[in-house]
Amino acid sequence: MPKLPDKIETLHTRIEKSETLSPEEKDALLKFSSELGVHNYSEGRWTKLLQHCTMMAGDSSKYSPDEIPEPDLVEIIGESKKEKEAAKKYVSWINANYDSEESKRDHRVALRVFGGHITEGDYEDEKPSSIEWISADLPRDYNPKPDPTKMWWWDEHIVPVLDNAKHARNKAAVAVSWDAGTRSEEFRELTVGDVSDHKYGMEITVDGKRGRRSIVLITSVPYLKRWLEVHPRGNEPDAPLWSDLDTGRDVSYNMKLKMLRAPVKRAVDNGDLRKPSKIEFTRMRKSSASYLARKNVSQNHIEKHHGWVENSDEARRYINVFREDTAREVARTHGADVSEDEIEDIGPVECPR
Repeated sequence: MPKLPDKIETLHTRIEKSETLSPEEKDALLKFSSELGVHNYSEGRWTKLLQHCTMMAGDSSKYSPDEIPEPDLVEIIGESKKEKEAAKKYVSWINANYDSEESKRDHRVALRVFGGHITEGDYEDEKPSSIEWISADLPRDYNPKPDPTKMWWWDEHIVPVLDNAKHARNKAAVAVSWDAGTRSEEFRELTVGDVSDHKYGMEITVDGKRGRRSIVLITSVPYLKRWLEVHPRGNEPDAPLWSDLDTGRDVSYNMKLKMLRAPVKRAVDNGDLRKPSKIEFTRMRKSSASYLARKNVSQNHIEKHHGWVENSDEARRYINVFREDTAREVARTHGADVSEDEIEDIGPVECPR
């Protein structure tokens, strides 16, 4: 039997050992995974679909079992009115728990694909009626262009947050998430061994949906160095980078998100910050891309930095919105002094202890 990709193998182990999934759900999820492999889904899409369905079945680091809709995921698949009503609960839950229209769409699609693959018939054209109605599209009025007013800028937003962070770990988490612009999973799964020195600063290596890539860190270097100095297991390459403060053990999704949110809340409460938007791993990634585009980093380099495919629509949107402001460049051409409007280049900063 061919060896499964490492991420799929890890997901299978998680499903098999889960204390929250029923035997029926485990069987259905493993069958679903097998079907995805048989039908030659890419490793990235296979992983994403299985992750989404495993989470919605109740095995989640982000949501407790009582926060997941009822009944069990396998009980929403079928032809009856009861099963369709159950599926509606899942769609309502998705729409209520995710802000991003892309995330909502991705989870709805996962339900559709799951239902198509664990039942008889053609998995594309003969889906069970209970889930066939679920939309796989984005809203008609959806505008994917990044919104400049929601971005977090280093001097205006990140520095006040760092000034209000209590722990070296939280300072490093905030700084690295903005500096690196990683995907949520890439950030959360970092280990101490993924960090190395680089001639320009430091470097992290992540294993994302496009494969492994290395990201050079600049602004976050002093904060990350300080955290590694006091990390409980800072000399162990396999230790989670974002661990608890006492033992160096891994912590939950919500705890890692709290590393960002706790100092943000403190900065707001102290009157040092007006939030441009809700702080999320994804928002930090978007803000990182916005800064790079605004500093005229090429599309190719942004794609490599963020792990996007070549000629990606995502990178192009940031280039189009945040490339040096046209009005400012026109004014400069006509001899106007625009120096006050320019964003300074950000280099390594001294880390206050």
